Amino acid sequence: MESHQDALAVIEAAREHPQPWGSIALTLSRLQEESQTDSGGKPWTYVVSEATGWTVHQLNQMLRALATIKAAHARDPAIDVTGALEAPYTSMEIVSRIARISPVEGERLVRAAAGGDLPILRKLRSIHQELVATNGGPANVRSAGQVNGRLFRSACLDAFDDVATLRASVGAEARSGLRMMPWPRGFDYASPTFVALERCRETVRVHAMGCVGLRDKSQYAPLMTAVRAAGFESTFFDSYVMVLGNASRDEVAETRKRLEDLGLCSVGLSVLTEEGIRVVMRPVGLPSPDRRPILRAHWTAIGAYEESLKSDTDVPQHPRP
Repeated sequence: MESHQDALAVIEAAREHPQPWGSIALTLSRLQEESQTDSGGKPWTYVVSEATGWTVHQLNQMLRALATIKAAHARDPAIDVTGALEAPYTSMEIVSRIARISPVEGERLVRAAAGGDLPILRKLRSIHQELVATNGGPANVRSAGQVNGRLFRSACLDAFDDVATLRASVGAEARSGLRMMPWPRGFDYASPTFVALERCRETVRVHAMGCVGLRDKSQYAPLMTAVRAAGFESTFFDSYVMVLGNASRDEVAETRKRLEDLGLCSVGLSVLTEEGIRVVMRPVGLPSPDRRPILRAHWTAIGAYEESLKSDTDVPQHPRP
């Protein structure tokens, strides 16, 4: 297995000579197996992003594609991991989404990729759309008793793939650039599911999304825990949106009432339905107390704001080629 120093050497080499996405994903995965940050406390995703030019959310998509390939190989050792990694990154990203809905179809496509016979990107998108139409896609996990945390988060990411939906939920300005980014670990005071970065002129606004997928109906306690978390964590962000899944009408109404009772002006509420995201209430004000400078100082130290300023255009969670 490649050592830690060997992995660092690959990253350093990437500064001068572009490396295949598969090599980058493998190297990043190996570094994260030992620690989430380098010796200076900077997340490896940022270190690798600076060295390769890939954005952080692209690197996380590569990691998901790599995980899909490894999972298929674990079920069928005859699948050539190296061969699958030679398939285009954009295609394997779609395959990873397909695998979340249908592991069997995902494995079939990984096997095809390993053999150099992967369908073209347009066909892969068609397969994904058909699976979503037939099975309800990852959003189907909102059914009672079926909510799985990981699948629910994936469903939320897919739903917010539409920039207009994301913009409406967080209350972003119409002409600002908006992009999704997985939450980088290392900040002790908040842990949202993911964040949306809004480029507005020369500033960056950070909107947090907290996804709350309920496993059964009438789960009052988990909802109140989420409301309390939103009350504290929202003070570090420009806005904070709670996203509920598998919540009854009464639970949605109760959650909204609790947020309004607390006077959380910077907190919004959205619901994941089988049709997509339904905005219940938008953030309308600033956090109070305002702890945003604490997060800004932390992100400046790890280079997160530099990453966020790489693009001033709308970039969905799953960028199209």
